[in-house]
This record gives sequence, C-alpha cells and structure tokens, in this order.
Amino acid sequence: MAGIGGDIKDVLQELGTPFVLVKLDGSELTGESLDYEMYYEQSTEFIRQFAYSGDFQYDSQVEGGDMLVFDNKHFLVMNVKKTLFENEPVDHSNFFIETNTLGRISRGGEVRDPITKEIVTIWATVLDNVYGTMVSLATADNSMGSVTTTLDRFTLFIQGFTSVRPGDRWYPDVTDLTEYYQIMEIDKYRFTGLLTLKLIEDARK
Repeated sequence: MAGIGGDIKDVLQELGTPFVLVKLDGSELTGESLDYEMYYEQSTEFIRQFAYSGDFQYDSQVEGGDMLVFDNKHFLVMNVKKTLFENEPVDHSNFFIETNTLGRISRGGEVRDPITKEIVTIWATVLDNVYGTMVSLATADNSMGSVTTTLDRFTLFIQGFTSVRPGDRWYPDVTDLTEYYQIMEIDKYRFTGLLTLKLIEDARK
C-alpha cells in the first residue's frame, strides 16, 4: 500500500520493537514491530502498573484478545483502534496490559476413595501455562449490620478460552499448588477476546 500507511509501516519495521503475536489457539506470528509507551502519570494504580499503548502497522494482524510477547514480557490486547485517513487505514493504536502471573485452571470432580469409601474431590487441569493479569480488590461486606469486614477479592484477565467455567480453580503459579482461588464469575463481553474473571480465595478441599 502506498501513502501514509505504507510510510508508517516502513518506519515501524525499521525503528520499532519486534514482537511475537500469540493467538488464542497458541499459534505464533512474527514479522511485525510496534512503537509503545506506558501510562506512567495516570492516576490509577492499575493503569500505572500494567497499561501500555502502541502504534501498529495499518495491516497488523493484531486483534482484541491476542497476546503480545516482547522484551521478555507478555501482554494482553484489550482494545484495537484503527486510524483512518481519507477512508484508508494508516495504522492501529492499540491498548494492552502486562501480565503478572503464569498459572493453571483446574476443575473438580467427585470420586469415591477406594479405601475410606468417602466422596473426595479430585482437581484435574483444564488449562496449563496461562498468562494473566491478576489484580487485588478490597470489597466491604456489610451483611453483619454495624460490623464491617473486609474480604479480599481479585480480578483476573486472560485470553478468551471457552473451556473456563464458574467454579473452576485458578492457581496463579504453575509451580505452587498451595495457593488457589475459586472462579466466581466470568465476563466474556467486557473486552473483546478476553475473559474477565472474578476470584475469591478458595476454601474448598
């Protein structure tokens, strides 16, 4: 393509940061570069810690829910905006967040212990090596009247895997089976291609 879009693409290829594009099915694409920046001066802690914006070439294959890999870090694409000039695409200005956890998702199934004959829960891995951004949120529970208790809850952003269900268990560290959380809610419409999961510390056996 001639014109502004092609010029921007040439500049990105020459001066930008190369990245690997990881699709939901695990396939990887290379050959693109981006120009990115962090939101250092934004007011919210989440934006300051995790948020990036970047300029991509006009014919970029990046879509919402993809994962970017560059500078030995992994990022989730939350928003893709195509910039037009005289009805022709010239670049993409995308918003993405850095991941801070590599975990696994397991699902419980009840079986009878052959020795004790008791019903026990066995946790089987549904998804392994899942990159996500996990953020702690403090919520107030006033259900006890004048007594206010604080309950730690969490929000987790991951790619839009269709196999995830409410009630599944999230391990934020694939090497540590002692820390885990219950997936309470799944919002698959908040960000295109991503799942927004509501977590709570899992007291189940």
